[in-house]
Amino acid sequence: MVFCDRDGNGIENFGKTFKKILADSDLLEDRFGRIRTIYSLRHTYATFRLLYGHAKIEDLAQNMGTSPTQIFNHYRHITTRQKATELAGRLNPQMSRKGLYW
Repeated sequence: MVFCDRDGNGIENFGKTFKKILADSDLLEDRFGRIRTIYSLRHTYATFRLLYGHAKIEDLAQNMGTSPTQIFNHYRHITTRQKATELAGRLNPQMSRKGLYW
């Protein structure tokens, strides 16, 4: 057994246990009313790695056992936001006053 309960007894059906934990914590549904599943953890992992871990799509795809194309297609909204911030940069108020930005 990989997972066990508080008493050390093996858990036969982790999906069922996971669902009960979410229900008991009032987290069973996401903000759109969709029921969370074990697969939700995979999505959370990928999202957090792209947002906060600055993982490359190729490395994440290899780690998750899928293709970079699949990761890009599913999570492009995250990478697009990151690129927008990187490309926009930040205006330096001193440079702006000197007329170096138009």
